[in-house]
Amino acid sequence: MQSQSQQEARFDSTISTIVVMEGLTMYLEEDTVRGLFDQIASMTPPSSQVVFDHFGFRNGRLDCGWMTTLQEKVVGSVGEAWKWGIDPTDLSEFFASTQW
Repeated sequence: MQSQSQQEARFDSTISTIVVMEGLTMYLEEDTVRGLFDQIASMTPPSSQVVFDHFGFRNGRLDCGWMTTLQEKVVGSVGEAWKWGIDPTDLSEFFASTQW
């Protein structure tokens, strides 16, 4: 059953969909990221795909390679904080814990 907003947007939950999330997940809490993937899975058929970017997580902090310190300063200067990242080797386990 489609929600009112899906009906208004004429979203057809039976058609394979590609969902693109760029520059989003690192600003969300882990539970919110999990919930987002669960919600997408519940609204789209199994043949759908999600494309997203994420920061790694290494040595107890988010990691985007050589730009980590610069990015933290830039993001911090506008009052934002990075909240979620994942070690790429943990992605399979992460998705196994969601409906995806």
